[in-house]
Amino acid sequence: MKISSLNNNIPHRFYPVMLCTGVINPANSLNFTSKSPPTVSSSKKLLKKDVILNTVNNKSVSVSIYEADKFRKHIDYYGSGTKVFFVKKGLKELGYLVLADSSNRDSVMIYELFTCEHNKRKYKGVGTELLKAAVQESIKRGYDGRAVVYAAHEPQPFVFYYKNNFRPFVEQEKYTPALDFVARNPSLRIEQFLPNVKSMYMRIDEDGARALLNGKRLYKYCE
Repeated sequence: MKISSLNNNIPHRFYPVMLCTGVINPANSLNFTSKSPPTVSSSKKLLKKDVILNTVNNKSVSVSIYEADKFRKHIDYYGSGTKVFFVKKGLKELGYLVLADSSNRDSVMIYELFTCEHNKRKYKGVGTELLKAAVQESIKRGYDGRAVVYAAHEPQPFVFYYKNNFRPFVEQEKYTPALDFVARNPSLRIEQFLPNVKSMYMRIDEDGARALLNGKRLYKYCE
């Protein structure tokens, strides 16, 4: 999944809501694809090793998360605060995320998020681990875990972000019930409920960020 690099002048208000919690279990429909992986610098920093993911056959695998201060040499440069995080299993890259400071300087802006397996997906949780890295970087920068994203791709990734505690901005909060319903019923697809919605600004606030790092899923509605 590629996040469009459109204007990131996004409202910076975050609204607390009453939420119910459950354990995060990423859906098997997470199949974002990479067409142009970043060219990272030779200087890489190991953030975590022995992060445990599951395969689609429920076998545990150990992966590592790295950070690089530079990425593409000539294109898609999002500012001096740009960083790329990527997940690797040995020498195999499983996915990456690119972020920078938002224009309001009160959160990080996620510009690109890819997992590299598309329909032949084998590992579960790569995208979630990358979002955790983004939240931790937000905390490091003094933003308390806040992050924003312009989600736009086919298939629509809105439910993936919702499951990881992101919520639509005020102008699109009316879509939250549909996102919540599909998140609870993984056999359904969000396109059935929002056929004309091709993009969505979404954000994670401080409470959602803390819950994500603790492996908790926040729901808008109690069952």
